[in-house]
Amino acid sequence: GINITIEDDVMFITGGVIKGAVVSSNNDHRIAMAAAIAGINSKSDIVITNAHSVTKSYPEFFEEFGILQH
Repeated sequence: GINITIEDDVMFITGGVIKGAVVSSNNDHRIAMAAAIAGINSKSDIVITNAHSVTKSYPEFFEEFGILQH
């Protein structure tokens, strides 16, 4: 439900209703974290492939993110 286009090194995100999806992080820690945060308002589950990529910059991300959701 969200449109994303990439031009050169710029990502344009057009809002909409966040629905469940499988999101490929492409082993990019920033994409994995952004997808997790977007999932807060998702109508259903978001599955992030290669989510372990967050260890590159924030190894405790999912642990601390889980605490915030409670």
